[in-house]
Amino acid sequence: MTSPSNSLNDDLVFLDEMPGAQSAAPCVPGPRWRILIVDDDRDVHSATTFALANLEMQQRQLEFLHAYSANQARELLASEADIAVILLDVVMEAEDSGLELVRHIRETLQQTEVRIILRTGQPGYAPELDAIRDYDINDYKTKSELTRTKLYTTVTTAIRSYEQIRTISIARNGLDRVVRASSVLMSLHELDDFAAAVLTQAGALLDRELHGFVCVQEQPNPDGPLILAAAGRHAELLATYLHPDHRPEFTPALKQVFSNRHNVYGPDYTVLYLGGSGTRVFAALFDSDMPIAELQRRLLSVFCRNVAVGLDNVLLLNRLHSYAFYDPLTKLANRARLKELIEEALEATSREGVTLALVDIDHFAETNDALGHQFGDLLLVGVAARLHANFGDRLTLARVGGDTFGVLGDAALVNPSVLLALFEQPFVIDGQQVQVTATVGLLHLADCDGGGADALKDADIALKRAKLLQRAGHFYFSRSMGVDVRERVGMMHALRNARERKELFVVYQPQIDLA
Repeated sequence: MTSPSNSLNDDLVFLDEMPGAQSAAPCVPGPRWRILIVDDDRDVHSATTFALANLEMQQRQLEFLHAYSANQARELLASEADIAVILLDVVMEAEDSGLELVRHIRETLQQTEVRIILRTGQPGYAPELDAIRDYDINDYKTKSELTRTKLYTTVTTAIRSYEQIRTISIARNGLDRVVRASSVLMSLHELDDFAAAVLTQAGALLDRELHGFVCVQEQPNPDGPLILAAAGRHAELLATYLHPDHRPEFTPALKQVFSNRHNVYGPDYTVLYLGGSGTRVFAALFDSDMPIAELQRRLLSVFCRNVAVGLDNVLLLNRLHSYAFYDPLTKLANRARLKELIEEALEATSREGVTLALVDIDHFAETNDALGHQFGDLLLVGVAARLHANFGDRLTLARVGGDTFGVLGDAALVNPSVLLALFEQPFVIDGQQVQVTATVGLLHLADCDGGGADALKDADIALKRAKLLQRAGHFYFSRSMGVDVRERVGMMHALRNARERKELFVVYQPQIDLA
């Protein structure tokens, strides 16, 4: 490039505008627009910096980076980030150095957001329209036409374009993260895992490590929200109730989210509404070490809507699992779940010392008919509560039928004397005392030759035998009993089938008087 001292067209002349120019206020801390000047003439750097110094664009100050060759610009672009505008000389080491640098920026570095303004002192060198079309150039100017006002206007336009492209890019990347986060969340089926993943994915969306928790508020619940997941400075809150007296600074924001059901952004915290149903509302609270920008708030809103859908799925799966494996009346495991647990015990290294018992309430049908089904349900709940109070943390309990309960575990506890003793005291049902007895059928798992269903069938055989012998008693299953029962059942099926096929007939034996 020709030196400014030799060519008037290469000069950046701002003297016509300098007398009336007013300096902006002193620089204030905060984000700045980064401007890279690439030119092999140091006077151009000085003139450009002088022309734009202390000016504010889009409420930000400018920061200048300098490269004095295309090669130096390549090195600088590889290490510096967030450059908004490049003021680039076309002709430097070679006639096409500037255009080759543009190609490097767009194709090799894949930097599509930065805006490029080409400046040249030789306006006839490159076709203006072709350069702009082929190289994604924001503007193409000769140095002679760039007065201070025009330079300011050109750079301001480029910065606005960069800001718009940057916003679109951030939004697109943010939406990609929301989609990825949703995919992760949709793969989780346990509520605790889901809650922990919400914190992780929200942190990834905001590009920061979160210090916060996910909680659920059930109405009415005087204990406050239950913490389902916690991270960072709030990790110690996990699995506790957030009582208002414990962390009073969180209470107003959480109450606002629970009542209004929308996100709340405080000066140093953020509370997200995650959805809920009925009397349960879920929320996430995390410390905001830096302000949440408007675009990030919009992304968080999309994220929360996806979380709400995933949360509904998790809650639905939990309800389906509960209905499939737990008794809705007593909250104990049902027959299907007990069968699974028996099979796990049968597959254990040693099944010795493990006993299965079926406890059946005597004359329950008569009690139900006399006092009503509601009273009968309360009696079943009372029996379940007494079993749980005595064995809940040591044995497996289940309701396997209408008035029949299953007990599985250590034979020292699962024995008839211990189980029948639970029925010596009357039950207080609906304000009145009710005395009931029970009959027990027992099976040592060591005597079981099949799976969980076979074990339940064998214990039921023992229970029926106990009822035949003596109510309020017990009976242990034995292998011989199983053979007898199976033979008798087989004989019954064979006789029924023979009758249907008309295979039964009468044979008369004559009686002869030999005398």
